Amino acid sequence: MYREPHACPSVEVGVNRMSFVLVQLREVGVSSILSLGDQKVNLKPTWLVKAKAARVQLMSALNEGKDQLSAQFDYDVDGREVNGIELGLDHKLKEGKVRIG
Repeated sequence: MYREPHACPSVEVGVNRMSFVLVQLREVGVSSILSLGDQKVNLKPTWLVKAKAARVQLMSALNEGKDQLSAQFDYDVDGREVNGIELGLDHKLKEGKVRIG
């Protein structure tokens, strides 16, 4: 008997994670933590099956964990182009402080 899946099942092994949909494979990816000197970088490469594109996400904590730097981009294999570039910086403020501007 066939049933439509309600959620995307996942398989987790240590720090690695692979997600997939049972009926139609949409995205396959892994997650790993790389040590670069004294910095740790969370690396999440995924393959977007229908779009035939690779997505790469990088995240790293800076300033003793007070800041987080992130980057994401998609690479279109057929067009050999980089698209959807996103850069982010999150900064934790001291409790009770508000930064305006």
